[in-house]
Formats: sequence, C-alpha cells, structure tokens
Amino acid sequence: MKQEPVTALDWLIALRSGDLSAATIQEWKEWIASPENQRAFENAQRIWKMMDEVPRPQGHHPRIKRYAHNAFFAKCPGRYLAWFGLAALIGTIAIVSWTCITLDAHEQRASGGGEYATQAAEHRSIKLEDGSSIHLGGHSAVVAEFDNNVRFILMDSGEAAFDVAHDSRRPWRVYAPGGVITAVGTAFNVRRRNNQVTVTVSEGAVIVAPANEQTARTGGDLLHGKRIASGESISYTSDGALSEATLVDPTVPMAWRAGQLEYRSEPLSRIVQDVNRYSHKSIALADEKAGAILYTGTVLELRVDDWLAALDTLFPQLEVTQPDSLHVIIRFRSASAPTQH
Repeated sequence: MKQEPVTALDWLIALRSGDLSAATIQEWKEWIASPENQRAFENAQRIWKMMDEVPRPQGHHPRIKRYAHNAFFAKCPGRYLAWFGLAALIGTIAIVSWTCITLDAHEQRASGGGEYATQAAEHRSIKLEDGSSIHLGGHSAVVAEFDNNVRFILMDSGEAAFDVAHDSRRPWRVYAPGGVITAVGTAFNVRRRNNQVTVTVSEGAVIVAPANEQTARTGGDLLHGKRIASGESISYTSDGALSEATLVDPTVPMAWRAGQLEYRSEPLSRIVQDVNRYSHKSIALADEKAGAILYTGTVLELRVDDWLAALDTLFPQLEVTQPDSLHVIIRFRSASAPTQH
C-alpha cells in the first residue's frame, strides 16, 4: 500500500512527482490549511531550491540528495546536523551545512530597513526588528525604510504579505504606484499586477488612499481614502482610482504562502501575470480574447507545467503552444466553447 505524505518534505516530493490522486490532493489541501504546516512547506520549498543550486559532489548517487534533504529537515531547525555515520556522505554533509547557513541568511532578523527580493518560484520571509514580518512571493521586491516617525515600504514588484507589529508612534505605510496602504497593527496582502494593485486584509484594518511616492511618505490623501477591515479587499490603478471594497475569503488571495494560487472567476490575463512569477518559462497571451476568459481553480506553484498542459482541455477554445523550451504562448482558437470553467 502506498504511503501517504506526512511531512513538508514528503508533500514537496509528492507534488513534484505529479503522481497524485484526487483524494491525495484533497488531503494536501487539508494538511496545508494549518499555519504551522504552511510555514514548514515554505521552508521546504526554499531549502529544496537552495539544494538544487549547490554543486553536487562527483560520483554522487541520485538518492544522496533525498537523504541529505531528510537529514537536513530533521536537524536544521535546531541549527545542528546529525552525524551520518557513512564516510561516503561526507561531501553531502558539507553541502547541507552550507545550505543551513544560507537559510539563516534568508531568515535573519533585519535591521530598520533594507532591500529584499525573490527570484522566480521563490518565497522569502523577513523578520524585522520591530517584530513585524514581510513574506515575499515569487519574483517580488520591496524596499523598507524605517525611522523614528514612520515605517515605510516601497512595493517594487510582485506580491507580499505583511504582519505588522503595533506601534502607535510609527505608522506602517506601503506604497505601490497610485496609492498608499496605512496600518498600525494588522495583517494584509498586497499584489501588484502591471498598473493594478489589490489589497486584502486578513486581520485588523487598513486605510487605502490615492498617493504618489512623495505624499505616500506623509500618509497620502487620507480624506479620499477608504478603510477596509478583515475579510475585505480593494483595488486601485496607477492613477489612484479606487474600486469599491468587496467581501472576500482572505485565505484565497493569501494561499500563495502555502504554494497555491487560488482564483475565483478571474481573467486569464491577471492569472498569467501571477503564474509567470512561479514559472521558469515565459508565458504570453497572444490576444485579448484569450486573456478575457474567466478561470476558477487552483494553480500549484510547483506544478505550473501541469496546469499549462491541462489548460486547452479545460478551455477547448484555447491553443497552448511551446515554440521552444523557454516560452509558452496561449491564444484564442475558437468561440464555440464556454468562457468559464
């Protein structure tokens, strides 16, 4: 009988294998619903990526990487490594030790500010000295500037979740072109897609107001801003035009922290922007009709290729082609099929 995944590493390997039944996928969703499991899975993704980038010893056996990962996950949280007991794995121990040091650098306690970024398909968490945390999604970048009066974050690209420590003396402001999000102590998500920014609150409340970078540093046009609370979402464009606030399930836009991109009737044009941050291939829409198709469902960050392979089956009016190993093109083929799955 096939053994089901039980740890973050087990799930990571299972998701990469592509051999998952519908029942196992449902178990995965139940497992990842736990915040503790989400954090473990984020660490698993980051460490796996690091291990992929480390030079392997000559003559390595394909099972060595799996063994090294298991040994690492068993001991690295305590920042020490077990003695493997096999001289043949000495080279692997060195690799794992280097990886553990690198993980410390990724999770180091940051000072008052700094520049933080991720590559494609990478997550990163930064713990700041004031007790706040920034969680970056794939291909994202922020700049943090702290002083005695304000904690200011410039959202350069991508997506980030913020867990803000309360400090009545220093408001927390996030600027992305067109507007500023002001919070004192709360948790919220900011997703930037081209000229649109979407803010979702999972705890507390924020004020979203139109602003340029200069006025954002002083709070923006708060008189024309809108307050949104937990379970609400709002969007604005680069010219500062705010949408109406809507009620949402905050776990949907924040599911990326667990390696899932969740959508409810969203156009492919927006989804492709998100998926490109987790794909090692460049995905392009060839026409507006393809981008207007609405999609409801889940994209697993580690299985973007599987999602692309299934797309023209879900939507027969789409044609998905791969002209080379680095590019994927999605185009509208016919208007005969329904435009929502």
